[in-house]
This record gives sequence, C-alpha cells and structure tokens, in this order.
Amino acid sequence: TAIDTGHTTGTKWYFAVYNDKLIFGNRADVVRKWDGTTVANLGGSPPLAGGPIVVHGNRVFMLNGVTKSDLTWSALDAEEDYTTPTNAGVVTVSTNDGSDLMDLVPSVNELVLLKGARPYRLQGTSPATFTITNVVPTTGSVGAVSTQAALFALNDVWYLGTPGLTR
Repeated sequence: TAIDTGHTTGTKWYFAVYNDKLIFGNRADVVRKWDGTTVANLGGSPPLAGGPIVVHGNRVFMLNGVTKSDLTWSALDAEEDYTTPTNAGVVTVSTNDGSDLMDLVPSVNELVLLKGARPYRLQGTSPATFTITNVVPTTGSVGAVSTQAALFALNDVWYLGTPGLTR
C-alpha cells in the first residue's frame, strides 16, 4: 500500500526514524514525515530537498539537495525545528575541495561527513562545540563515490571510495 505518491522519479530515497516518525527525502522533493497514520511535510524549515538523513546525538542531520556542501541539523530533541539560534543550524563544508557532500555516517562520538574528495568529521555535543575537521587516515584522504555505501561497524566508518572499500 502506497502511503505517499507524486514525487520526482529516478531518485534515491533516504530514511531515518526519530520520535516515532519516519522522516524521508530524496534530494529533489520536500522532506516528508510519516507518523504511522498521516504523511505531511516535515515542519520547521528543513532543507527543501534534503537527504541523506540521519539521527545523531538526539538531532536530525541532513544534506541539502540544492546547496550540496551544506549540512543542516535540527534543534536538540526537536526534529521539526531547524531555525532556533544556537541550537539548530546549517554549515557549509569546505566548498574549496571541488566536491559535494554525499553521505552521513553516525558513529560513537562523531558524525562522519563523506564528500567526493575526502571525508570530514563533525565532533561536539552542540552547535557551540561543533568542529569539522578532515579525516586523514594513514593511507591518505579518499573521497566517497556512492550515497548509499557507508556504515559504522567494528568501531570504524567503512565506505565505498575510488579505490574500493575504504575505512
């Protein structure tokens, strides 16, 4: 049974569950939510075309399908608040590396941001303490090549990079 229709065809879909709501987007259409009964637009001014979408540290994080180096996060414990100063926000991640943000991977104490040129890590517990730094593995920085081939396992982030499976 279809719960929602009328979206851009040929797109990849991204899903996250938070506060008993399914939050979903495809980087082309308005981000939506489903509470088990009703489908509606996600409130609070998230990116108009969001995805991938993940939950990390009691916040919803998502990429912007229009401004493709932007990372947006919700206010703490409020998946429909993207505008409260000092709590919700958006940051542009290294536009000078010539690549787009492709995927997000929550891990133990950080959120890994995968771009086509290299991975970055977001650390901190609130916007006041968030820092974004390069991930520089001993093999050098390797960018991601897929928006759906990354995960946290064995206390590390694994993703599909240009040479193959990368961590």
